[in-house]
Amino acid sequence: MARNAIGLPGPPKILFQHNVESEIYRRHADSDLHWLRRAYMGLQCRKMRAFEARAGRRFDAVIAVSERDREIFEREYGWQHVHTIDTAVDIEYFQACGTAPKRKNVVFLGSMDWLPNSDGAAHFAHSIWPNIRQSHPDATFTIVGRNPTPMVSRLASLSGITVTDTVPDVRPYLQTASVVVVPLLVGGGTRIKIFEAMAASRPVVSTTLGAA
Repeated sequence: MARNAIGLPGPPKILFQHNVESEIYRRHADSDLHWLRRAYMGLQCRKMRAFEARAGRRFDAVIAVSERDREIFEREYGWQHVHTIDTAVDIEYFQACGTAPKRKNVVFLGSMDWLPNSDGAAHFAHSIWPNIRQSHPDATFTIVGRNPTPMVSRLASLSGITVTDTVPDVRPYLQTASVVVVPLLVGGGTRIKIFEAMAASRPVVSTTLGAA
């Protein structure tokens, strides 16, 4: 959306940065197992870094979602007009309503049309889930999120895994989770899904990057 506002006359413009976008591409370039995808993501990283740095200077103010992101923008791009508004959730809205969690029910919550989430879901399903099922054959894994990619949808064919697609309300899934996982290998910004799980009084298991 930023490029659509660049150069428009009118009142002061504010850029809201959900992530350091170039960092996400860099992490894909560093972690992908396929050399061709690494090369492609490396190219996208360089292009996004150039655009991101240029675009931010065309706005009157930039909003970052964490102090870490603000420091990166100032250090890497030289922006001196960045302000931080920490992301948060409505605790009362997500507060547990007394619904008992299902036994051995693992939940992953996130927009499944976002590459870090879909890659994380696939990584968990293929690399971690088989070990869990070997020890606990009755365990279930529910992937909750809008617009799952074909790769995510195919995970439903694996034993014990359910893919919900878009749901009107994520709270019932949080409330029946015995544990919420955040198996991200790539990402940026802040993890709203962790705040939501904590607000629902559910334990969280995450990769180091997922909880950064």
